[in-house]
Amino acid sequence: ELAGRLRAAGAARAVGRTAPPVVLLLPGQGSQYPGMAVPFADALPGFTTALDDCLTRLAEEPAARVRAALFDPGFPAAELERTELAQLALFCVEYAAATALGGLGVTPVALAGHSLGEFTAAALSGVLDLADALALVTARGRAMGACPPGAMASLAVGEDRARELAAAHGLELAAVNTPESCVLAGPAAAVEALAAALDGPERARVLRTSHAFHTSLLDPAVPLIEEAAAGVRLGRSAVPYVANATGALLPAGTAVTARSFAEQARGTVRFADGLAAVARAHPGAVCVEAGPGQALSGMAVAAGLTAVPLGGRQGTLEALGALWAAGLPLDPAVLTRPGRPAHLPGYPFAGPRLLAPAATVRTAPPAAPAPTPGAAPGADAAPARTPGDLVAARWTELLGRPGLTPDADFFDLGGDSLLVVRLAHRLGEDLGVRVPVRSLLTGPTLAEHTALAASLLLAGDPR
Repeated sequence: ELAGRLRAAGAARAVGRTAPPVVLLLPGQGSQYPGMAVPFADALPGFTTALDDCLTRLAEEPAARVRAALFDPGFPAAELERTELAQLALFCVEYAAATALGGLGVTPVALAGHSLGEFTAAALSGVLDLADALALVTARGRAMGACPPGAMASLAVGEDRARELAAAHGLELAAVNTPESCVLAGPAAAVEALAAALDGPERARVLRTSHAFHTSLLDPAVPLIEEAAAGVRLGRSAVPYVANATGALLPAGTAVTARSFAEQARGTVRFADGLAAVARAHPGAVCVEAGPGQALSGMAVAAGLTAVPLGGRQGTLEALGALWAAGLPLDPAVLTRPGRPAHLPGYPFAGPRLLAPAATVRTAPPAAPAPTPGAAPGADAAPARTPGDLVAARWTELLGRPGLTPDADFFDLGGDSLLVVRLAHRLGEDLGVRVPVRSLLTGPTLAEHTALAASLLLAGDPR
């Protein structure tokens, strides 16, 4: 199993090569889920200490609520969706994960936070100290939570088409996440009407949120956020980070105003422009999503960047391994637990070599490398996997849902257009063919994705 995974990952240490620049991605509201701190606490050294540093700066009651939401998988999801709790919990997880990564040697050249994530970026860059950042996030969540309710929907369309749909349905453009992915928001009834009117590639996915963030429904919150920001000390950025309202990459040394924090909550999130700016400034950068979910990783891939999400305990360990293999100065010894030497009885490795009968030797897939000279036949071989096995495995990896049935729908299980981009990329690597994203969108069931993979293999569609 180890040999197979090393081959699949291509995990060769980049000795003597300059390590790629790292950009931290910091997600916004909607990525939260109960117990989201558990994988980081289990796999990321220093995370718990940094998280405790955040929680001890909060009042006793909110600190207890945040801790329960972060570590109890049974915490009510509906309560965690409340804006004032969701934003505070996300900030604490992101700040702790980024701080822990820094302790391992991952020093970012830039930060890209989506919506609430921009506040985490401001704290990590030195614009806000930790206590002030927590106070400002608390005030922001309270102010936004008091605004009129609304809804949001994600669509796999470009900005021009999104604006046409917004005008036709009485909605506003809340976010431009990629050149082909936007978010519209407004009154819940209007969002529901939009979702009912669209089908096929333009289908709308209603997001799990109680408000229409980044629209005029948030106008009452703007002066309250500005007042809260005016009450804290604002330093200059030490690390460049993306400004959501403009999509610009603010250089180190930028002075940030209290008004900009308020306008950020109201204006369109121009994240696609921000990632494009990052790609221009740091070509070849590796983006690490320091928070729950993989949504921002999909956006980074769409921008032509390499992305490494920290998803789940195994995903976190694999991400750290990928960063080490890329040449970053991570110390593997830090990731191991204390142990002691164990003295084992000696064994004379001598005598005749016995080979298994031919009938029991597994046949390696055609693309597998030749076995190491002197190794027993079939030692590293593995049975060939069908297109159905590969598609199901990638679904489970991206959606976290095992036990899939042929009629399972990728979007009904929590997928979105950004995860479809990642799915197409992963399946293309598995199958050695180019997998069209549009075909995955129009036929979203597991059976349809499997049939598509099989047909592409038969057609021999080259990458």
